Amino acid sequence: MMRPLQLDFAAQPGPLRKLGIVLLVAGMVVALWVGRSYQSASEELARRNASWEALQSQRSVAAPPSRDGWKQFDTELGAANQTVGRLSLPWDRLFLEVETSVDEHVTLLGLEPDADKGELKIEAEARNLDAMLAYAKRMRASPFFKGAYLQSHQMQLQEPQRPVRFTVNARWLLVPAPSESAPGAP
Repeated sequence: MMRPLQLDFAAQPGPLRKLGIVLLVAGMVVALWVGRSYQSASEELARRNASWEALQSQRSVAAPPSRDGWKQFDTELGAANQTVGRLSLPWDRLFLEVETSVDEHVTLLGLEPDADKGELKIEAEARNLDAMLAYAKRMRASPFFKGAYLQSHQMQLQEPQRPVRFTVNARWLLVPAPSESAPGAP
């Protein structure tokens, strides 16, 4: 036979009840601390918003720039336009033309483009003098370059194959002239 279940909710407090009370008190302390932190953060945010609004209202009533301010603005605008102009140059086309003029006998060592002057200095190394001259000839034949010339060359005697290091200078054209780009054009 089964015994009836006896529940006594008013029994003597045990160790778990004391632990529950301690946790309740600790939770209330943490809740108070979080509430105070929230309140101080809200007050700081309100102060900063008020400061920001004051700065914005001062800025809107500022005096117009002086002549020196306009001169500085013009200088900065000119520099920015010059940078935009350099970035809009056909760099991809320039590098493609330089790369296509290279063959297995020539190795590019460096490029120094001068966007302001439209000039390019190419440093390269060729297996021999004939390869160097052929490279310079291909650069002169390109419709993208004008006035390509061999600036200097030097035989590398310390290396066993004795390659030739050389420098070619050229001016590049933004868009080849029609007579240069189309064979047989008038």
